[in-house]
Parts: sequence; structure tokens; C-alpha cells
Amino acid sequence: MHIFTLEFTVPDNLDGGTVEHILRSHLKMSQRMIRTLKQTDGVLRNAVPVDRLYRRVTHGDVLTVLLPEETSDIAPESMNLEVCYEDSGVVMVNKPPGVLTHPTARERRGSLLAGVRAYLEPDGLVPHCIHRLDRDTSGLLLFAKHAYVHHLYDRLVRRHALHREYLALCYAPDTRGTDGTWQTIQSSIAGDESKPSRRVLVETGGQTAVTHYRVLARTARAAVVQLSLETGRTHQIRIHLASVGLPLIGDTDYTYQLYGNAPRDAATYAHMANGQQLHAFRLSFSTPIEQHPVCVESPLRPEMLELWEMLGGHQTDCNLVNCEFFCGNATVEE
Repeated sequence: MHIFTLEFTVPDNLDGGTVEHILRSHLKMSQRMIRTLKQTDGVLRNAVPVDRLYRRVTHGDVLTVLLPEETSDIAPESMNLEVCYEDSGVVMVNKPPGVLTHPTARERRGSLLAGVRAYLEPDGLVPHCIHRLDRDTSGLLLFAKHAYVHHLYDRLVRRHALHREYLALCYAPDTRGTDGTWQTIQSSIAGDESKPSRRVLVETGGQTAVTHYRVLARTARAAVVQLSLETGRTHQIRIHLASVGLPLIGDTDYTYQLYGNAPRDAATYAHMANGQQLHAFRLSFSTPIEQHPVCVESPLRPEMLELWEMLGGHQTDCNLVNCEFFCGNATVEE
């Protein structure tokens, strides 16, 4: 049987603490998980099973936690994955456009989740989506290797400590937005009653959404925009960009919603593009337990660079740039 194993070395400041205190306060385990570990003798101290979780530990002790095996109804599907980062708890993949993050009620096969399931299958691990990208969006996507790890990273998401940055090619029919200056969009988003698959901005109710953005470069009718998210609502980037006059090229839903019958240029650009021109180019966080900084970047995909040049831009306009909000000059660390 494959079991997900977690190891924790007791630091100086926890000398004399109980095993249960470490599980709850430092490994952030739920009471339900702790009960399961008690029932399965799932905690070892220096390779010896712990018979009582109130036992006290000493600096340098190694706690090994044997988390229960998981099952999944997602069938594994072999895929050519581009793995950008991996540690004992997570794997980060560069998602191509046109691929679902996870299965839907209508489409059960072909999702990236199924591909990661196949990738982890030899180790008996089951992937969990920590966040999601729309089908047409490319870029960095993070998966947990166990429900417990998913729980830890979900805490990061809720604390806005999983920092997601994007590059977008936008239809820019006017000069709204100050080039190079960070601006913030904060609004509430709700479902569109007339079309459930779409979202609308609302003054009351809905979910609060916060997007930071800046225009990096412009041509006569298009712009490269860098974005950083504080929240991750469905269609957040698409509807926020449209609301400030910078709808994504290829996003007919919100371009049309903003301008009525889409202008000829917007329609032309949509035909030039293969789906929405949005790429998740940077993902940064500190690992939940060890607090190791991780910052991974994925260059803009070639077809987006080619489209930008067709629109009169230069590839150097899309160079990866630092985000003053979060990442700074961090690099990948393991």
C-alpha cells in the first residue's frame, strides 16, 4: 500500500512540546486527521511508533507522519507534461491552452488533472487542484499530492499568499490606463442570470474581487498588460479587463458585453487569436511548513509573441518583469 509520508524535525522552540501540539499548531492538521492518525498508529518519533500523542518531544527528534492512502474517480491519462517545479507535497505544471484544468460534467476526459494523475500514479498519489485556469489560459498550475497538502495550500490561497501573475494581450481601442503605472480594480462579481456560464459586475452582493494591473506596452489598437491577483474568482481577469476598456483578445464574451456589437478591429483580432490571449507567467509562495520561498516563471508562449508582433509590437515588450506587490527578485528554491 502506498502512503503519503511527511517528516518534521523538531526545532529548538518546540523542545518539550507534545506530539499532538505539533500536529495541530505547526503541521496545521485537523482534529479529524489527528483522530485518524491515532487510530492507525500513523505517527512515528525517530522511526518508533508513538503510542500516545501527548508524549513530549526533544529538539532534533524526527516525527514521521503516515497519512492515509487516497482514492480518486479521475481516470489517469498519459500526457506529455511540462513539470516546472516539484517537491514532496506539490507539482507545478505548465498548462497548454485548450486543455481543461479538471473534468466537467460534460467533458470527463482530457483534463490536465487526469494527466497529473497518471504522472503521480507510480507513487500511488492522488492530485488535487490548488487553483484553476480557464481552458484557453496557458501557464503555471499547481497541484497537491494529497488532500492534507491541498488543505495547507488552500490556507495560503485564502490568506492571499499564493501569488499569481499573468500577461495578457488586450484589445485597446482607446488610451485608457497609464502606461507602466500599477492600478487596482476592486469590485463584486456575480453570475449572469441570462447566461449562467458568464459573470457580471454588481454593486451589491456577489463576491469581492481584486486585480492589480499595469499596461506594459501599446500599439495602435492593442496592449500588453501585466496582472497580479489578490482573489481568484471565476472569469475575474476577463471581466475586470473588459471593465477598464482592455478586454482580452479572443474573449468574445466580455469584449461584446463591453462594446455591444464588437467593433471590427476587436472581431478581427479575435479571429487572429486561438482563444483568449492570457498566460499565467509567474507563481510564487512560501512552502506552508518549511517556509521556503518559491518563485517560478514561464515565458510567454510563442504564438502569443507572434500575435503581438503581428499587431505591431516587439517581443521585448513581453519580457518577464518583476511585480512590486509580491515576488521581487525571488528565484526557485527547493
